[in-house]
Amino acid sequence: MKKVLLFFVLAVAATTVQAQPLADANDRLTKQLSWETQSYDFGIMEQAKAQTATFKFQNNTDEVVFIKTVKPTCGCTVADYTRSAIQPSEWAEVKANYNAAAAGMFRKTIQVTTSASTEAVVLTISGEVK
Repeated sequence: MKKVLLFFVLAVAATTVQAQPLADANDRLTKQLSWETQSYDFGIMEQAKAQTATFKFQNNTDEVVFIKTVKPTCGCTVADYTRSAIQPSEWAEVKANYNAAAAGMFRKTIQVTTSASTEAVVLTISGEVK
């Protein structure tokens, strides 16, 4: 009986020791990136005049972060972004340049993936072209 109890105590202790690095990694990931905003409304725009929305974020992790990909949902939106390493506490940005060619309401998205997370951040631009 004592051997079974000793085995159980050792198994619980080993599991606790192994779980610690995973908890540290999750804490680091929960800090992530802090976006000023993830949506931008241009309001009413003139047709044939492109406009740019700037989305800024801060690296709140303890590690250097890179923007891996920036994917607009259509060819009417061109994205530019910080391509250099983003150090802890530094700010970076993603710019979305929308070509207001067609009249009417619009809502477009830009998916941003970084080295800080496996999930993409979705930025949204919207407005009305007159």
